[in-house]
Amino acid sequence: MNVHLRMLGCRLNQAEIERMGRQLAAQGHTVVDDVALADQIVVNTCAVTHDAVRGSRKLVRQLHRTNPAAAITVTGCYAQLEPDALRTLPGVARVVDNQEKDSLVETLTGRALPDYDLEPV
Repeated sequence: MNVHLRMLGCRLNQAEIERMGRQLAAQGHTVVDDVALADQIVVNTCAVTHDAVRGSRKLVRQLHRTNPAAAITVTGCYAQLEPDALRTLPGVARVVDNQEKDSLVETLTGRALPDYDLEPV
């Protein structure tokens, strides 16, 4: 499966999306830079400001326009605050709240991750 990963916001969002990329690669999936090649898209959103919320919605719409066949999974702070609003956006297949973010890759792929995920600090 080809997966495109995007994020908005803080360093935590960046670290989380990088971890998801490593987990997907470890399962044999390909993380692609070109959204047009993706089967799945994961967006880690931000909601710290009104502009961040608007940017999160805009990014989801842009990604869907670029690749309408890809299923979009949205997580992050905006997904936590406004899950119903996100579900109405075209292309959004699932909204994952922050409490479930650690199992997002398992949900996306249907394959369990190892019980441990040792990464260098």
